[in-house]
Amino acid sequence: MRKLLRLLRRLYFFAPLLAVALVCGLMLADPPAVRTVRHALWDQYQRLEPRIYQDTAVRVVDIDEESLARVGQWPWPRYRIAELVERLQGLQAAAIGFDVVFAEPDRTSPAAVSRDWPLPAGVRQQIATLPDNDDVLAQQLKVSNVVLGFSLERKGPGTVPETMPLLAPVVMGDPPQPFVHRFGSVVPPLPVLSASAPSAG
Repeated sequence: MRKLLRLLRRLYFFAPLLAVALVCGLMLADPPAVRTVRHALWDQYQRLEPRIYQDTAVRVVDIDEESLARVGQWPWPRYRIAELVERLQGLQAAAIGFDVVFAEPDRTSPAAVSRDWPLPAGVRQQIATLPDNDDVLAQQLKVSNVVLGFSLERKGPGTVPETMPLLAPVVMGDPPQPFVHRFGSVVPPLPVLSASAPSAG
């Protein structure tokens, strides 16, 4: 009986420590199940007491199903993107940022399309005189305050194309470099677009 009492006393003392250690271990490991519960709890907080909306003058142009039904399937021709930029400039957008990487030439450009079709030589020459879609977008970028997007890669020598003017980083508080991943290279926009846009980010 005394042995049982001593065992219960030890359990009474070590059980809270074991529970704290288990919770700390779960928080450090952060398995998917814990993240799911944390996100669900955060969502519930937002439902119970949602953050008061404040207009920040930021607008997101979403390419949704309605847009695709009206304009056509993605990717849109670059001249369509140029029209979008021109319209946003007309609405006095202070800055326009793309989370799309225009890394490859537009395959819907007239010259690119004509190469895939067996056309008479005269028709092919006429099509060749039409403006290239990437050039149309580049001309619009020259007169617009646009930030083009690029993506990061963990491979490569760590070089950034000289034609890509990067945004200057804005840092508040401690330097973040020790806590972020290092990337070896970037997937930049096309050179004709990088050279025309004011900046990339």
